[in-house]
Amino acid sequence: MSADHSSASYIHLVQHLIEKCLIFQMTKEECMEALSKHANIKPIITSTG
Repeated sequence: MSADHSSASYIHLVQHLIEKCLIFQMTKEECMEALSKHANIKPIITSTG
């Protein structure tokens, strides 16, 4: 698997998880905490924007 494909897959996963947070009407901070705790996604990844 190429690095580009791996990066694209990771971005897609993060996007999907953020969309799940939105469905549950979570705040940005709640989403960042949940993804960090449950999906091991560093807050710096989800804090931009």
